[in-house]
Amino acid sequence: MSGDFENIKSLLTNESFTYLDPPYMPISATANFTGYTDQGFDVDMQLRLKSFCDYMDSIGAKFMMSNSSVPFIHDLYSSYKIETVMASRSVNCKGTGRGKVEEVLISNY
Repeated sequence: MSGDFENIKSLLTNESFTYLDPPYMPISATANFTGYTDQGFDVDMQLRLKSFCDYMDSIGAKFMMSNSSVPFIHDLYSSYKIETVMASRSVNCKGTGRGKVEEVLISNY
């Protein structure tokens, strides 16, 4: 599914697995992609997503999420498993900005 993560809440059970790929937290002051829609995905939305992950965890549903490797995300999800991975980026307005960047995979299993 694609859309607001709350849309799947009624479908979740203790046998569910959900992969979440939200707009990532910006990694710099000039990184400004914060959403796939005109509503954006700011800090408050990141906090709302964390609450949703806590809900999934509380009912025994499993989840995995990707996000940027920034202190805010590491702190926010410190109670979950966080694995740092290197992800290739081939799109950037500057050719020198393309290449591998750190991202995190967050899971409750």
